[in-house]
Amino acid sequence: MNYYQPPQLSRKLPFKTPSLLCGILMGLTLATTSLFALEYYLSDFEKKGNSADLGMITADGQSFLKVGLSPDLELGPITLGVDVRSYINLNGSTTQLTDMTNVAVRKIGFTLDELVSLEYGRHRNIRYGYGLLVNQFRTDSGGSTNEFTHQKAGFKGWLQVDRVRIDGLGTGSNIYGGRVQFDCSDCDMLPLKIGSTYVIDHDGLSTIVQPNTITRPVQSGYAIDIGYPVFGEYVTLFSEYAKLTDQGAGYSTGLLVDLFSIRMTAQFRGWTDRFVPSYFNESYESTTYSFDSNPVKADWGGLLGISLGDEGDPYRVGLQWESFQSRHLLSGALGWTDLFSTTGVINYTYPLVAGGLPVINASILANTNTPFQYIATLKRVYFAQGKYTDTLSVGVKIDASKFFSF
Repeated sequence: MNYYQPPQLSRKLPFKTPSLLCGILMGLTLATTSLFALEYYLSDFEKKGNSADLGMITADGQSFLKVGLSPDLELGPITLGVDVRSYINLNGSTTQLTDMTNVAVRKIGFTLDELVSLEYGRHRNIRYGYGLLVNQFRTDSGGSTNEFTHQKAGFKGWLQVDRVRIDGLGTGSNIYGGRVQFDCSDCDMLPLKIGSTYVIDHDGLSTIVQPNTITRPVQSGYAIDIGYPVFGEYVTLFSEYAKLTDQGAGYSTGLLVDLFSIRMTAQFRGWTDRFVPSYFNESYESTTYSFDSNPVKADWGGLLGISLGDEGDPYRVGLQWESFQSRHLLSGALGWTDLFSTTGVINYTYPLVAGGLPVINASILANTNTPFQYIATLKRVYFAQGKYTDTLSVGVKIDASKFFSF
């Protein structure tokens, strides 16, 4: 998975370690009307390649049998991924969900060394600057299922010209963003990274996900950030200012530590009335928000986090605490590849308030010596001490390359 990294002390992560404790780039998220947690996705740990799917999908009170083929092709600097799928309504109805597309170009990518990159597809963990305006944003959080559609995709790219990097983003739901960053972190006189970000939701949100309607107003915002390395490439002090157009403003200051495969952050945030920290976040397209009916009041909050490992490593773990509007949330995530013949992720959140109850999300893929892999997803929501409800789904994933190559 490729995504824009926040300003770091070096263009590349300074170290890689193959040790057991490898992996997560931690999420720095503060949410809109509530707190949102650190989260991993199974797709980040799965081995890439051609695959086929056979499974069940339940959405809007209807059940579907899904059969699909997902080939990936690489032609030099160009990558191409296609989904060919068939959905059979098991309720005997001819109704199909808007989230279900029979043939779709899942991704197209082009990268030329460290000069330019352009990619179409799903995008997750998009963070510009230090996350005060755009943090952990994903294009596929909306809809009633996790199935790929062009509405959940977008174009994302960057261009590097000497010390200047330009980033751009455009989604299927008409959200557009851009960023310019000047990197002089290795300059002797004044080592700094300075960046500016602009994002706009061109037409707002108004989508139906039964039984709810997800709405957000047309909104834009900008941010300016600066980073200063204090101990070479290992510690950075930073500050960021952000403004939501016709709403409020906020600021953040803190430090980032990047040592071997260990990353830590400590961050302080303050804001005026009607400013939502990290407004464009991971749940932007799946949650309703109105500045008038649920206005944010001037306040301050903080975030502490630690993560172990780098992207692409087989094991990752992270822990995070964050505070917003006098509420606190503890979250943790664990992900692994090929551990006891399984690949999986476990996400855990626990609100640190009176009566707060945890939520557990887990996805596990059982690897076998056959073309068939078995996948199970569990969501456990506690509604009282020791009492909970489980949502479980199971399916079969087929390694199509075991049968033929594309």
